Amino acid sequence: MRGGALLDNLAHVGIRPERLDAIAITHMHIDHIGWALHPAFAQTRLRIPAPEWAWWNALTPEEFEKLLERMAPWAKGKIDLAQILGAGAARRNRQ
Repeated sequence: MRGGALLDNLAHVGIRPERLDAIAITHMHIDHIGWALHPAFAQTRLRIPAPEWAWWNALTPEEFEKLLERMAPWAKGKIDLAQILGAGAARRNRQ
């Protein structure tokens, strides 16, 4: 098992991504949610706490860009706020 190779690691232990029921997201930092947005997990529900979801939904595109400035260089231009919220809205568990 090695970091950054989630699909390979799951295969190594015999788990197919489409078999996962849900992914728990404690906080939606870009470097933490990338795999949840991967096509292999397109049908997997996302468990996102209501306060976290509300905070991200309150961000303006300008505030999001400022967050990206503080993130790792790989994150810039790879993901945007609409992509995060769109994927989350479609797959988020509402309780």
